[in-house]
Amino acid sequence: MKEINRNLFFSLVFIFVFLLVPQFESQRGGEELTPYQAYLVELKEYRRNCRNALKPFRYDGSLTTHFSYKEYTYAKEVEIATIQKEEYRLSFNAMGVKNDGITIRIYDKAKRFTSRTLLYEKENVSNTEFTVETTP
Repeated sequence: MKEINRNLFFSLVFIFVFLLVPQFESQRGGEELTPYQAYLVELKEYRRNCRNALKPFRYDGSLTTHFSYKEYTYAKEVEIATIQKEEYRLSFNAMGVKNDGITIRIYDKAKRFTSRTLLYEKENVSNTEFTVETTP
């Protein structure tokens, strides 16, 4: 009987503390977000917009590519696995590109293949969202 009362007591305490009490304030006491925290909130919104742009397609995964502006031109490569003869929609969100625009190129093969073919290219991309659809 004591065991049941003890379990009931802990259950009630749990319900009171976590469900009935209003949300706890942060330890910092209502301070503004740090620049990094604001950046993470912004990224979350960008990802949400990309997922919405994929409808009615089913969402499978996401990848956020970070880059820094440098004094020379360089490329970042992202590889995705696809199934031949299937239709895909790729959603790009470049709202976080604040300075000079970037170029987005889509190839049929990885960079290491000299026989790869350029499938899509968009230059001077910044402060925009767009989708690219493949045909089966």
